[in-house]
Amino acid sequence: MCRFAVAAALLAAGIAPGCATTDERHAEQMMLAQNYYSNGKFYEAIGRFAAAAEFASSSREMYQATLGVANASAEYGLIVYEVAERLLRDKKRQAGLKKWQEADKWHEDSAKAFYKCLQMRPGDLIANKGLGDLFYRRSTSFTVLPYLENEEGIALRKRERDEAVKQYQLVLSHERGDITKPDHGPECKSPHIHRYLALALLTRSDWDKQDGPEARRHMIVYLNFLKWALQTINDGIQAPIDDNVKLDKEKRMEQLRRQIGETRSLLNTQLKGLEDAYSAWKAGTEKPPLPKEKREVWMLAAHREIVALQELAKEFEAAAAASRKKREDQQPENNN
Repeated sequence: MCRFAVAAALLAAGIAPGCATTDERHAEQMMLAQNYYSNGKFYEAIGRFAAAAEFASSSREMYQATLGVANASAEYGLIVYEVAERLLRDKKRQAGLKKWQEADKWHEDSAKAFYKCLQMRPGDLIANKGLGDLFYRRSTSFTVLPYLENEEGIALRKRERDEAVKQYQLVLSHERGDITKPDHGPECKSPHIHRYLALALLTRSDWDKQDGPEARRHMIVYLNFLKWALQTINDGIQAPIDDNVKLDKEKRMEQLRRQIGETRSLLNTQLKGLEDAYSAWKAGTEKPPLPKEKREVWMLAAHREIVALQELAKEFEAAAAASRKKREDQQPENNN
C-alpha cells in the first residue's frame, strides 16, 4: 500500500502513528478493521488493517493485516471507479480524471499487498484467489473504467483477463483426476473458484486456447457441487432436528438455489452473445473482421460451443427445476 494512502487512511480512522505497539493493539485494530469491512466501510477498514500491520509482532499477524489491506483496497478501488465514472458522465472531467487516478492507485496498492502476501507465504493460495478476484472484477466490468476504449485499453483488459485465469488455475492446481465426475462434488475444496475460472474463460473466449471446453469443464464441477450440497442439506432437513437448525439449513438451500439461478442466467447471457457473434460471422459483418486464416476453424468451434452451452444450460435448468420441486414438496410440512 502506498505511504500516502496508508497515512490518509490512518488519519481517517483516527489513529496516530506511534501509538502503543502491544499484541492487544494489533488484535484491537484487526477486530475494528474486520467490523468496518463487513459493513462495507472499506476506506476505514484499510486504515485499521494498516495500523494492525504496524502493531504486528509476528509473521502471522503481519500476513493477516496485509491480506486485509489487499482485500479492502480492492473493494474501495471499485467504489472510487464508480464515483469517477459518474463524474465523467456528468461532464466534470477534471474531478473525474482525478478520481480515476485515485482508483488506479488503490488497485495498485491492492495488487502489491497480495504479492507481498505471496512472498510471506509462497504455498498459501489465499492471495492467489485474491489476485484472481481483483483481475477478474476489473477485466469483466460492464463499465468503461478502469480502461480506455482504445487499443491500449483493450490490450490491458485482455492481459488482466489472462492474469485472472492464471491465478484461479494456480488455486486449483492441486486437483487431480477427472474433476467432472459427480463424486468430485463432496471432495471439492474450491467450488466457487471453478465457477469464477469458468466465467473468466468464457469472458476471454480465446478460440485458440480452447477456452470454451475448459470453461464448461469447470462449470460442470460447480454444478455437481451445488447438486450434492442441495441433496445433503435436504437430507438433513428430513431428519429430526431443532427448528433453528432447520431454518438455517433452509436458508442455505435458498442460497444454493440462487447460485444455480444466477449461474444459469450468466450461461444464457453468454450463449446469447455467442449466437449473436456467430450470426455476424456468418454474415461477414463482424467488427473487427475475423482473420481469414481463422474464420473457418473458429466458426466450427463456435458452432460446437453453442450446442455444448445449450446442453449445459439445460443441466442447470434441470437442477433448478429439481430444487423448486423439493421446495414445493416441503411446503405443506413447513406450513403446519
